[in-house]
Amino acid sequence: MDLASKEKALEKQTTRHDAIRVENIRKERHYAKEWLKRWGFLTQGEQREDALQAFCKGRSYEETKRQLSKIMKDGVMYDAEKCFHDPNQWYRDVKDIGPQNKYLHPATASQEIVAVRKIFSPSAVHHSAPGKETETSWSGAFSPPFRTENPLRLKRYREFVKDFRIDEVLETEYGQRRKAQHYVGSTFYPNLTPGSRGWLNALAVFDKQEPNRLHGLLGTTRNGTPLWTEFPRPPPLESPQVDREAELKEGGGFYRRLSNALPLDREAPDSRDPVCRSISYNLQKLSDTLDVSIVIAFYNEPMSTLLRTIHSILNSTPPPLIREVILVNDYSDDIALLPGGFLDQYTAYLPKTSVVHLDERSGIVSARLAGIQAASSPVIVVLDSHVEVNIGWLEPQLDRLWRSPESIVFPQIDSIIPTDFSFSNTSGIGCWLSFNWDVQERSTLTGAVSSPEAIESPVHAGGLLAFRKDFFLRIGGYDNGFSFWGAENVELSFRTWMCGGRLECIPCARVYHLFREGGVGYATPPEALWKNRMRTASIWMDDYYELAAANNPYHLDHKSVTIGNVEEMEALKKKLNCKNFQWFLDVVDPKHEFRRLGETILGLGHIKSENRRDLCLDVMNNPAKGSSVGLFHCHGLLGNQGFILTKKPSQLRLLLAEKDSHETLCVTPQATMESCDTTLETAQYEFDYDTGTIRWTGEDEWKDTCMQVEPATGNELPLVKWKPCDKANPDQKWSWPPFPSSRYLPEEEKRHRGLLQGPKLMGEPRVLIKSKEDPSLCVDALPHPDHGTRLGATACKPGGSVSQRFFIIGNTGQIMLDAKTISGDALCIGYPDRVFLCEDEKRTRNFSVEIRQNGLVVWTDSPETRQAKACLTLVDAHKFSSPSQGFVRFEACAKTADDASQLWIVKEIQNGTDVTSS
Repeated sequence: MDLASKEKALEKQTTRHDAIRVENIRKERHYAKEWLKRWGFLTQGEQREDALQAFCKGRSYEETKRQLSKIMKDGVMYDAEKCFHDPNQWYRDVKDIGPQNKYLHPATASQEIVAVRKIFSPSAVHHSAPGKETETSWSGAFSPPFRTENPLRLKRYREFVKDFRIDEVLETEYGQRRKAQHYVGSTFYPNLTPGSRGWLNALAVFDKQEPNRLHGLLGTTRNGTPLWTEFPRPPPLESPQVDREAELKEGGGFYRRLSNALPLDREAPDSRDPVCRSISYNLQKLSDTLDVSIVIAFYNEPMSTLLRTIHSILNSTPPPLIREVILVNDYSDDIALLPGGFLDQYTAYLPKTSVVHLDERSGIVSARLAGIQAASSPVIVVLDSHVEVNIGWLEPQLDRLWRSPESIVFPQIDSIIPTDFSFSNTSGIGCWLSFNWDVQERSTLTGAVSSPEAIESPVHAGGLLAFRKDFFLRIGGYDNGFSFWGAENVELSFRTWMCGGRLECIPCARVYHLFREGGVGYATPPEALWKNRMRTASIWMDDYYELAAANNPYHLDHKSVTIGNVEEMEALKKKLNCKNFQWFLDVVDPKHEFRRLGETILGLGHIKSENRRDLCLDVMNNPAKGSSVGLFHCHGLLGNQGFILTKKPSQLRLLLAEKDSHETLCVTPQATMESCDTTLETAQYEFDYDTGTIRWTGEDEWKDTCMQVEPATGNELPLVKWKPCDKANPDQKWSWPPFPSSRYLPEEEKRHRGLLQGPKLMGEPRVLIKSKEDPSLCVDALPHPDHGTRLGATACKPGGSVSQRFFIIGNTGQIMLDAKTISGDALCIGYPDRVFLCEDEKRTRNFSVEIRQNGLVVWTDSPETRQAKACLTLVDAHKFSSPSQGFVRFEACAKTADDASQLWIVKEIQNGTDVTSS
């Protein structure tokens, strides 16, 4: 090639290079301008206004240009729109400097340029053409996507991304690569500190944000196609063509077909009190140290209610406060919830949302623990899978946790009506919760509040709460020994208070909860619910354990159930130096009933007729206000036959709660059941343990009437009536188990206390105990004996009936019945005139009964002292309808030995020889 040709080729090449260079410069200018339009200014400091004034005022363009690098390195904010009348000229030069600091401020629009506020958001990620959803690096979030071979441009761009590590942060912490949409940054929070956690959280939102869609457009593809399609709206549940009962049962307690027809993005009405609406919270302060991981555990939750829960949270919660939403799938078998199913696909279109699939069904406690362990935020918010949050629901809870790190807080809970999905703030769960003795929470509505201050509560509802993760784990987290569902809220409440924390309701935080009606979301094994409740009682309730056991009588018919190993929890209790349950009642829940057991409860269990000892008082399987009580064959399993006789107030209470309202029910003198809160109608009883009468003392038409067995006609069971009191009327005689006792303890607990050993027979013969005063009468435990039933004296039968046969256990000082309770428990004679469980330490084991050679059956302090306290005495002989009956009781021993009423003959049944002298 000649020189001319070479020169021509070189000129052509130079022209081409110049053209490329010019084009690259044009692109650089364009993208620099767009970049600054979107981002507005850079920052590392807090003196924005002062810096702007010093930077802009009285300076020429050239002078400003000379100072630009220094200002940026010093981290002083600047805003090009405020400083220059010709920003285009400035843009052409600023590109040569490039972004030198490490942090970019999201949503940094100038306060004066409201009209273009969205342009100044951190949303610089491009959008693909409709239908082309390609995966793009998160590095596109800080400049418009571009294609260039300019090495300087690529170098600056890569250095910036590397400096800020935005790809790594938003991939590892916010799951960008798993999302089908790009995060574009929030447009609503211009004043967050760059690089702060709240600032990062605000980046992880989708496009098309609105005030009621704070995390952007959810559940749609980039071309706007929703993944979830609303179903056709069904007729109202009350319509004639709808089977109401079947719909509620199939829907797990709510009208599922209607739920499927409702929009996922519907807005919940603001139910906050006026005092709450005027409060503003410092999002920077809260999000810097207390951003949250929201944990939602579920099992076979209907898709519409689950998605509506997530949409509600993301739509209504400021993005700076939420780092992640963790859904924990407790091994659901619904096909849409299986790994790789519709839910997994849908979460790709939800910011910050991920699913943890458990490998086996574990229950809500284990599922929540799995979510908490996976969470990376300092604050955990636990929510149910069928809620819709109110505006401002999270901020006041975080504000309280910021002020009180050792608190567990919860919101007021309003209702979503399960039949029509309407919102209601006249039903739900308020700020004060206590507990019932079945170890279940008891709640009331709070009503209007005049102060936003936190309200202490003994117990929380369970499904909605927030806490600092470090404090929660320090007090032991959830109890790993729990199964499935139930009582975890009561257990955590007891532990929080007794081990140094606080439990508080935040009245300005409101969440709507879908309460079920006529169905359940899933079946919980009854032994699991029993285990959780009794485990709670065993660890935390001390002397009140028996009361909890009687209110959870599942073990009476399933003796092999167990609460599991509690050694770890007991060790934790000791390590944390936790207070006792009496302290909890006195200090935390001082208005709770039965705070002094010995002063309050007279008896607990079944109430048995002494004249018809096969019959017990029964609610006839209908524990409801206005329903009648009656008599039914005793079964020893409590339930419909479980009652508490209380002294303060003096009431005859059911153990079962009202089936619909869960109110505590009491028996009235009309033989009906009413709420125990109506004390004038339910709290004027007198229980005479000695005579066995239950008398009404109220100043009304029932005054001085007693509960009586009223014979019925034909083969019907007798009725319960209140009749004028008559001490001689055997139909007004009742017996009930005393309190406290071990009658209703689980076998496991009895074994733990060493109560199952009982008297051991060492070849002792069966004996009759005959009266020397009337040899035709023998001591008799009477038919159907049980813990607390009365001893009698009846006509001796050849060989003795089973209720007349006894064993004299010398090594324990007990006289044991040959007969047992309906539950198979051994019974022994006790003071003063009853039979009790032989294992009952207070009534049959802390003394000695012996039969002496002179015929006295003597109650002594102990075998060592042999100090006679009382002697068995025949009383009221021949005063009943049958001439050969009487009662026996321990009374003061006669001063002379010739009182025949205290002399007895013990006769072996096997060979008929007398054991004692006559």
